Amino acid sequence: MAKASNISQGKISGGKPKQHQDYNNVIQESLEASFRVLTEKVLNLDSRNLVNLKGRTLRRTLYRTPDLLLGEPTGEKTFRSIFHVEVHLKDEENISYRAAEYAMMEFREFRCPVKIYVLYIGNGQAKHILTHLDGGCVQAQIELIQINQLPISVFLESEQPEEIILAILADFGSEATELAIRKIAERLQRVAKTEEILQKSFKHLEILSSVRKLQPQTIKQINAMPIVYDLKSDLRYQQGLEEGIEKGRGEGREEGAMRQLRIFIENMLEAGYEDEILIAGLSNATIAFVQEVKRGLEERRKAEHQAKAVQAPSAVSETPASKKRSTKRGKG
Repeated sequence: MAKASNISQGKISGGKPKQHQDYNNVIQESLEASFRVLTEKVLNLDSRNLVNLKGRTLRRTLYRTPDLLLGEPTGEKTFRSIFHVEVHLKDEENISYRAAEYAMMEFREFRCPVKIYVLYIGNGQAKHILTHLDGGCVQAQIELIQINQLPISVFLESEQPEEIILAILADFGSEATELAIRKIAERLQRVAKTEEILQKSFKHLEILSSVRKLQPQTIKQINAMPIVYDLKSDLRYQQGLEEGIEKGRGEGREEGAMRQLRIFIENMLEAGYEDEILIAGLSNATIAFVQEVKRGLEERRKAEHQAKAVQAPSAVSETPASKKRSTKRGKG
């Protein structure tokens, strides 16, 4: 097996849609932490002689920062081989051309052979990512790795939470979906050294689960765990709780509890949380109730906006009219 080093890890500048930012952040963190399992079990490389070229930006008119860049060093600044990993959620032909562009820039930068890997984390089979490009004097070979075809055991056997959460993207085989998710959650609970790490891992697991549209099942399994995300430490929860208690005084106990729940959901919506399933899971409310609160909040905002729009013209229109009446009185 080739021996490599981790040269760089980061993002393509301006290259990925904002809607996938959460996925990218979690994957980026997992790539750095899961260096051993990624190189040895997925890329079939020997991690012992690989170095991390983290933060290495390729400067050649275009500026590019790879997702993961590994190098097999022969000296302080020289390398025998470069191994470049790109992570993609979408199945697009343009990914291959961008990878080839990377390879040429890296070949010029490091003056050694470059191997490109595309790690596809989307649903289904990638059909449009090309593995061979022939541009005459420019050619590129790309190794496509589809994470949903890797067995869940590749990640589930790890001792690192960042590696384990990638199991949600792997092949469950004959395992029932909810059982597989439960095993991932239980494994995270066993290896997490602190409650803070466990909470963070559960949050990242929930984010990645949405790639496979498994958020409802994942939230259900996380909520069923003995230790779950510490919602009460969330600032928005505390604000909603305090406001709910204050405004609930004097009301019936049931009405006060509903008021408290409504305020908490409104606070989450105001804070920018948009996923109704996630809000329902965290607040222990039904999705229908979350949607009801969301509609009410939108209607209230609309009414406030219309009220402001009506007030502004009236103040302006009165001034000319008053001036006209004042002129007429002056002439009399």
